[in-house]
Amino acid sequence: MRVLISGITSFLGISTGKALLKKGHEVYGILRPESRNKERLKGEKGIELLSLNMESFLLWEKENAGEAEYNNSTTEAGITTERNATSENLSPVSPASLSELHFDTVLHFAWDGVGSLGRSDIATQEKNLRVSKAFFSWAKAHGIKRFFFAGSQAEMGRGTREDPLPASPYGEKKLAFSEYGLKNHGEMEFIDLRIYSIYGKGDHERSLVKTLVRNTLRGTETELGSGNKIWNFMAEEDFGRALAFLTDLDIPTRKEESRNQRGSKSEGENPERENADSEIEYKEKQLESGLFGQDKDCGSFTIDICSGKSRLLSDYIKEIEQIGFSFLKKKGLRYSEASLLRFGLRPPNVEGDYDFTAHTKELSALGFEEQISFSSGIEELYEFIYETECNKV
Repeated sequence: MRVLISGITSFLGISTGKALLKKGHEVYGILRPESRNKERLKGEKGIELLSLNMESFLLWEKENAGEAEYNNSTTEAGITTERNATSENLSPVSPASLSELHFDTVLHFAWDGVGSLGRSDIATQEKNLRVSKAFFSWAKAHGIKRFFFAGSQAEMGRGTREDPLPASPYGEKKLAFSEYGLKNHGEMEFIDLRIYSIYGKGDHERSLVKTLVRNTLRGTETELGSGNKIWNFMAEEDFGRALAFLTDLDIPTRKEESRNQRGSKSEGENPERENADSEIEYKEKQLESGLFGQDKDCGSFTIDICSGKSRLLSDYIKEIEQIGFSFLKKKGLRYSEASLLRFGLRPPNVEGDYDFTAHTKELSALGFEEQISFSSGIEELYEFIYETECNKV
């Protein structure tokens, strides 16, 4: 399958691209000509980079209003890509020539203003919405079979996924695009991803998890908010695997598959078989109750991308510190006898101090299984940061 990723140099874009490559897909990434984040892809073989400003889709939309459905007679002639992500020069492409690569799936991560200040910038978020709609229109006009949108828990805000009350322009515009996609996708499948907190080696340097790990290794205090809200963390490797899983999933046939398996049940079977049938019925129930969106037959829906268990943010934070103390002890290094966590000293960010209650069973209902526990993922992160930052000669 040929996959196009916008925002390829983002933490989530890179994680997804790597996971798709492992599954044997052809992966292309849109990269701004002036991007300073190209080095993030250094050493990642196989991701083909395309130099293109996302804003160019606005011009394409203006020039091609009402464009006919995809013309299959086009070829790949004239498209210049960059196979080696470490090359210094990128050749530009346009939305028109981009269509000649015949992509099957699009994953849309590109979204400006994701920091605290940017999330409050109405103009930036409105521009994100307009660009995303134009990109969506381009995909729909050029035969894309499945369009993934990287949403977040910010769309819920003070509410729930079913009754959202976003607390920032960032959440408002992301919600507006997800609703737009679910309503206007036509024959193209639209998968509205509500991505919770993903952590790992590729996360931005000032993230909560990386800050906690560094401060614990250095024996310095960390000023925090109350931590008194429900949260959910997922390892970056599991996140990438989840998106690769959804990319490959034949969603419309899952309910029929469940019915067929359930229909093969015969009388007098043992309890283990009955438990298996109960699991199939549970999966079918999940597929029919809330997981699918406005067009069940087309396979378009909203789904939470998260780990299988949520808990208090303060519990996660305390576990990160304790794992760090154990790590330092194993290394024979000094560590604090008392906690270095200072709760209640930082105000809430622009999204507010609200619970984010994830639908933790949706991915598993579709057949996805996590491989990395929170404790093992944090242990790996301690080892990585210690070796790359704290143990340099």
